[in-house]
Amino acid sequence: MRLFQLIRCEFIKNFSIKRLIITSIVLSLCCFGLIKFEEFYGGGKEITEPLSINQFHKEYEDAKKKYSKLDRVIVDGLFESYDEVKPVYERTYQLIGDTDNLVWQNRSLHSFAYYTAQYKALKQLKENYQNPLIKNYLEEEKIEDEYYGISHSVEPYYFSTLKRFYDKSIEEIDRELLFLEKNVSLLKESLQQNAYYLSEKFAYNYLIFESEKRALPMDKPVVERYQYIIQNKIMDENDFRAVNAREYQSLFYARDSSGISTLEDGYVNMNFYYQTMRKERSKQKKITKYSMDHGLKHDLYLKGDNIDDFYLSSKNFMNLGLHLGLVIMFLSAIYHAGIVAKEHDKGTVKLLLTKPIKRKTILLSKILYLIFDTYLLWILGSFIMFLIVGFYSGFGDLFTSKLVICHDKVVEINYWLWYFKELFICGIPICCFQVILFGLSALTLSTSFTASIVSILTVFSFMIWFLISQLGLTFLSFLSYTPIPYLDYWMIRYNSRYYLESIVRENLFSNYGIVISLVVAVGCALITIFVYEKRDIKN
Repeated sequence: MRLFQLIRCEFIKNFSIKRLIITSIVLSLCCFGLIKFEEFYGGGKEITEPLSINQFHKEYEDAKKKYSKLDRVIVDGLFESYDEVKPVYERTYQLIGDTDNLVWQNRSLHSFAYYTAQYKALKQLKENYQNPLIKNYLEEEKIEDEYYGISHSVEPYYFSTLKRFYDKSIEEIDRELLFLEKNVSLLKESLQQNAYYLSEKFAYNYLIFESEKRALPMDKPVVERYQYIIQNKIMDENDFRAVNAREYQSLFYARDSSGISTLEDGYVNMNFYYQTMRKERSKQKKITKYSMDHGLKHDLYLKGDNIDDFYLSSKNFMNLGLHLGLVIMFLSAIYHAGIVAKEHDKGTVKLLLTKPIKRKTILLSKILYLIFDTYLLWILGSFIMFLIVGFYSGFGDLFTSKLVICHDKVVEINYWLWYFKELFICGIPICCFQVILFGLSALTLSTSFTASIVSILTVFSFMIWFLISQLGLTFLSFLSYTPIPYLDYWMIRYNSRYYLESIVRENLFSNYGIVISLVVAVGCALITIFVYEKRDIKN
């Protein structure tokens, strides 16, 4: 009972409205900063250089002037191509504007220009099969291969098709024409109706056509991706269902060897790294497939060397609250570095020791106070994160289920039960650092020294993965046997690539940080209590 009274006294002694306000402001700024960083890091878009509407018109007029003297056998199809593409281009330009983002409309417009020009060129070749006029022109002029950039000019596509198919048989020309005649309209419809799935339907039909022509089977993940988008008639490529389908396909082609380039060969247990990455990818596949089948958002973060197509749900942002342990540790270094030392500085320790309470009980109450305070601050930070995320990204996703793997199957669990379970686990290394802070304060009786050492350890723990995995400072790998690399334990729970690369030499299991933190915390607490009890306190 006295132990709880002492803990209560610690809370009363350390609580103030001013401290609460300052803490809330710091946590709010950190939460907002984490959200903006995640959005910046995860929100990169591929860009291109689309033609503006004025550029398109200029190229159209330039082509007419440049080729007006050529025989119509050669250029009839070119001008027909421009006339076909022009209204579609203008309609699409009005829709998406002069954007440099690689949106699907840009890609579809490029494909429409390319395949329309190819279709018209093939018609010319068929109607004028092996006409010497065409052959002479192709031999006299230097015709470049088609430009595969995101340009909507049809001229290079048209002439390169003439060059590529002039010597082909009529059967080959007919086969290409038949496919284009049936399918190019899909691209036009996709742009006119602003329907993403029609663009994907064209791509899917083209893959089938090419695989049949080459007698090669299509990969199952590719087929599933296109069929899912087409069957669900998904209108927007940023619809989370479409992203799920593309993510699922990408996971089958992700490499195991992303990273570890700076680690020395011959000393690294690569099997551990590969095995961990394969397990992680297997988990992601199952969760992504479940998300597809049930029309649910997940909060996997799939950005990587081979996966750059993903979405950030409100849960992704809320999960950042599990990184707040670093901030809380800094606050503790400021607030509690003198948790024992100040008792001596102010002389209150003599009054405290006159009470019929054992020293170890007093010390234990201070340790428990630091642990309780850690979790209370973290819960406060999580509440602030919840409010910011809700207003920033919406509250809806935060009240849907969390998808996890249990006994090799995907199950839906309450998100908040999962979150606070993770918070408790990620708090164990923080509590270890709190015990180290307590030990330094009790043994050195110096507030400034304790605050300095704990702050340095906190900063170093933030950098350790980067120093080992990216800068190759592998002599620091021995630190994996200390609590230092595990302070931001959510990075480890999340299987961060930096974490995996930094401990890959040691072949450690993912819960090693919890074990070492508990051992160090208990050891540090016992040593501190033993030494402090033997101390002769005269001041």
